[in-house]
Amino acid sequence: MISFDPLQIKPENHTKYPRWKYVAPLPSAQLMGSIGAPDIENFLIVGEAWAQVISKFLTLGDTVFDIGCGCGRTARFLIYFPIEYIGFDIFQPSIQWCIENLTPLSNNRFQFYHFNGISEHYNPQGTINPMEYRFPSDDSYINMAIGASIFTHLTEPHAIHYLEETNRVLKGGGKALFSIHTHPADGKLISGKEDRIDIDPKYFLIMTQKAGLRLKEEIGNLCGQETFLFEK
Repeated sequence: MISFDPLQIKPENHTKYPRWKYVAPLPSAQLMGSIGAPDIENFLIVGEAWAQVISKFLTLGDTVFDIGCGCGRTARFLIYFPIEYIGFDIFQPSIQWCIENLTPLSNNRFQFYHFNGISEHYNPQGTINPMEYRFPSDDSYINMAIGASIFTHLTEPHAIHYLEETNRVLKGGGKALFSIHTHPADGKLISGKEDRIDIDPKYFLIMTQKAGLRLKEEIGNLCGQETFLFEK
């Protein structure tokens, strides 16, 4: 993860590109850096790759739930799909940018929420314990949940809570697409700090199973992370 000061980043557009009608603008280099995208190429390639995989499993009118949506890297590629979308993130400037730039293009079908969670790395002024956070969705409402590099930043208790919340919001038969880093320290099932967490893949499958999600497909490597499709 690129080093950054979360208190100094503003919800601004990229200075190199103007705003074009019907086209989602690009977030600033600082906002892209906050999600580990070192340049525009990385930001766009990863977002498009995730959107393509997601779209394979979507049907007309589905609701997508983006856990840790950042500054809309995936959302921008889904903006004109006939779906509903809910995204949330701990980093307030990213959410503000998405509300100002993506929600209007979607005719309000895409909604973004800030979770003011406690995080030394991403939200040092946060007030909410992540273990107490309730996802911004009703029970059994979501067709597909996605976590593009979110479990790469969650400690074990927080990851378990997020998996349980995913199970709560998914409809029966709903799907979840999650990615992880897979190289924990020797002798550990999960290791690291919130700027990078690695999980043993077999242990991650145990965690998801305990949360009520069953493995449907091993997607494999997607943009450098091992990715799995689950079903409730």
